[in-house]
Amino acid sequence: MDPISAISSNLAASGTSRLLAEAFVKMQQTLARLSSGKRINSPEVDAAGLAQLERLTSQAGQIDAGSSNVANATSLTEVQSATAQQLADLEARKGELAIRAQDATLTDSDRQAIQAEFAALQGSQNQLLGQQFNGVPVFSSSSQQVVTDGDGSNVTLSAINLGGSVASGGIAESTSGATSVSTSANAASALNTINSSLNNITRGLANVGAGQARLTVTAETNDIRVENLNAAASRIGDTDFAQESANLSRFSVGVQAGIRSLRQANSLGSLGLNVLA
Repeated sequence: MDPISAISSNLAASGTSRLLAEAFVKMQQTLARLSSGKRINSPEVDAAGLAQLERLTSQAGQIDAGSSNVANATSLTEVQSATAQQLADLEARKGELAIRAQDATLTDSDRQAIQAEFAALQGSQNQLLGQQFNGVPVFSSSSQQVVTDGDGSNVTLSAINLGGSVASGGIAESTSGATSVSTSANAASALNTINSSLNNITRGLANVGAGQARLTVTAETNDIRVENLNAAASRIGDTDFAQESANLSRFSVGVQAGIRSLRQANSLGSLGLNVLA
């Protein structure tokens, strides 16, 4: 049947209406992408892409959280380093006093004056050894596990137990009241303890430095991983404004042309009525 002579149906108008609706949907999707900045605004647009986007975003977020752990651990090691250096300076001064206290020309009264300073230095050291970082002891006999990402990776920070005994790597005997320079003999014994304590402090500083180096490398690696994960997520989920702007112009022209074509198609039915006139 000639579509022009059909009155009860208008196939041309139906086809044109369908094409117009499709063009209008595409234009709406383009407008949504331009206004939101997102290429995927609903799952039906790209279900697989959306799933991949969520995985990438989640992984980047977990690494960011791990980077926060690394930054906090780095702050802890910086406090450890600064405190250990202060302890070393105080220990070095105690060593000087121990040598001075062995001067054969000193009287007991002179040694008591030296002992007073020596005890004050010990008090300062004990105060430093008791410091905490957010409730966590700065010096502890336990190592620290720093989780760095969502894959279970971690950095182990060695135990820095400067508050322990000299035999266990600390300086406890050196800061104890039992160690003094009140006599020449005591000063000689104290000097041996002080030298051993200084060795422990320097070893502790070396361990702190090694931990800081690992944390620095981990932080840099995490930054690179997050940067590339975000780049991949952006390619999947972000709007290409140049392309979508061009699409908007194309779909807008298509919709306008479709509306005009639909008007023409709707008028075809009236042509059939002319046959009856």
